[in-house]
Amino acid sequence: MKMSFPIIFAAGFIIIGILLLLKAVIPSFQLSTFRFVFGILIIIFGINMLFSSFGSTTNTTVNSSSGSKQSIVFGERIINVDKDMVGNLDLDCAFGSLTVNIPRNKNVRISSSCAFGTINMPNGNSVSFGSLNEDFSSSGEVLNIKLNCAFGTIHVRYID
Repeated sequence: MKMSFPIIFAAGFIIIGILLLLKAVIPSFQLSTFRFVFGILIIIFGINMLFSSFGSTTNTTVNSSSGSKQSIVFGERIINVDKDMVGNLDLDCAFGSLTVNIPRNKNVRISSSCAFGTINMPNGNSVSFGSLNEDFSSSGEVLNIKLNCAFGTIHVRYID
């Protein structure tokens, strides 16, 4: 099993919750109801994050009718852009991995913003902190893609 950031992050929440519980029930300390309940909530949150990150790869095809905003948090998603889609598409990725497959002859403009992550463009350019704008359009209708990434990875690639 590959240790990924979401698994390590979830394990950290579980450990913090256990430590808070131990501190709350050790006889030398006064029992604090708030610490006990807070510790239980942290453990539940950590376990939920841990188990929701396994096997969560989803493959989605987006078109003009499926909506223009997609988000991925603590997981992995593959988005296939329909060859007839035009307009705007907003994609957000936080603590996860997103792959965007674009038809090779599709006219697209990509504006991206990244903080503590990586966005890879189909032409090999990438950004890890800051913004990067690319124009892969020639003539005709254009799909404008806006990418936002925080603590994650976005790969944009052409498919045939």
